[in-house]
Amino acid sequence: MKKLMKYLPTKRKLMQLYFALLFNANLKGFVSGNIYQGSSKQICVPGINCYSCPGAVGACPLGSLQGSFSAHRSTWYYVGGILLLYSILFGRMICGWLCPFGLIQELLYKIKTPKLKKSPITRLLSYLKYVILIVFVFIIPICYAFKDTPMPAFCKYICPAGTIEGGLLLLSNKVNASYFSMLGPIFTWKFLLMVSIVVGCIFAFRFFCRFLCPLGALYGLFNKISVFGVHLEKSKCVDCGKCFAQCKVDIRHVGDQECVSCGECISVCPTQAISWKGPKILVKSNDIPASDGSTGKKKRITRAVVAVLMALHDHHVLRWKRLRQIIGVEHENAGPLYARQEHIVPAVQIQTHHRRPAAPQGAHDPAVGAEVHLAPRQIVGAYRQAPGFPEAVQPVGQEHHGRVGGAALAEEAVRAVGIEGV
Repeated sequence: MKKLMKYLPTKRKLMQLYFALLFNANLKGFVSGNIYQGSSKQICVPGINCYSCPGAVGACPLGSLQGSFSAHRSTWYYVGGILLLYSILFGRMICGWLCPFGLIQELLYKIKTPKLKKSPITRLLSYLKYVILIVFVFIIPICYAFKDTPMPAFCKYICPAGTIEGGLLLLSNKVNASYFSMLGPIFTWKFLLMVSIVVGCIFAFRFFCRFLCPLGALYGLFNKISVFGVHLEKSKCVDCGKCFAQCKVDIRHVGDQECVSCGECISVCPTQAISWKGPKILVKSNDIPASDGSTGKKKRITRAVVAVLMALHDHHVLRWKRLRQIIGVEHENAGPLYARQEHIVPAVQIQTHHRRPAAPQGAHDPAVGAEVHLAPRQIVGAYRQAPGFPEAVQPVGQEHHGRVGGAALAEEAVRAVGIEGV
C-alpha cells in the first residue's frame, strides 16, 4: 500500500492539474483549431497561459500587461490592479500551485536523467528573470507605446508557453495548415529557444520558472507580504538547514522571493517553525505529516532530562559561588569563579578561557608550593552565616592539611556543603 501511495499525485499536483484544465476549459477549441474569443477572455488568469492557446478561456497576465501600455489608461489600471491583487493574495504561491506551465516543467523534470543541483551558479542565474522583467516586459513595450504601436516583447521573442500552447497546438491542427507559410525567422528563434528550455527543464527543476520567468519575478517581490504562502517563525528556527536541503529552488531562506510555496519544507522541519500563513483553505495544518508517538515520547524524555541536569547545575553553581566568596578565594578583579578548568562540579565540568582568579589572602597558588592549614568546620561555620544556607548541612569533623586550590579545594568545599561521593 505504501508503494502504491508513492505513485499517487499529491494535493499540489491535483491543484495544478485542476487549474490547467480550468484555464483551458474550451476543449472544443482543440478540435476546431480556433482561438476562443468569448467574454471571459477579458479576465487575466493568475499564471502563464497563452491567449492563443485553442483551449484558453482567459488572457495571459504578461501579454495583457505589455499590451496595456499602448491601450487606454483605464486598461492599464485594470490589468495592473488584477496583477496587484494576485500578488498581494498569493505571491509566488501561484507559481507552485496555479500555473499550468509550472506543471509542464515539473512533469518534464520527472524524466529520469542526471539532474543539475542548485549551486552558486544557479543562484546567480536566478537574477536573469528580473532583467527580462525590466527590459522585455516594461522598457521595450513602454518605448513602443510612445509610437502608439503595441509591442509585447516577451511574448514575441521569448515566451516558451506561447510557442507550445499557441504555436504548436495551432499548427498541429490540419485546419490551420495555411499558417506554415507565415512562419519566419522569429518563429524559428522561438522554436529553438523553446526546445532549449524544455531540455533545461528535464535536467534542472523548473528551469524556466527559476531563471527566465518575469511573472514569477514580479510575484516574488510580494512574497513576504502575501496573504497565502509559507511562513518561517524565526524564534523556533534552529538553523539546521533541512528546509534548504529539501527545497529544489534557489532560496536563501523560507518564504523569500525565490520560494514558490510548494510546502515540501514543512514536513522536514524538526521544530515546526514552518507553517502555512493565512486562512487554511488550500492546505490544512493537519496535512503536515506528524512523527509517531514513540519518537515524540523520546523527545519529551530527552528534554526533561536535559532540563533537570541544567537545574542541578545552576543550583550547584550558585552554592559554589557563595562558598568561594565567603572563604575569600575569589579576587575582586578576577574573572569568573570557575576560571580554573580543574574545578569540577558533580556531573558538570566548567570550561572557560578567562584568566585564573587570584589566590586568597594568606594563601599562595598551589604552583608555588606554599602549604596552609584549613579547617572545613570553620568553612561551614562561616558559610552558615550566609542567608539561605540549608540547616541540614552538618560540619565535617576533620581538619584538612595540604595545598589549597585546584581539585583539592573543590572537593573539600563540595563535601562541606553536604554533597557526598566526591
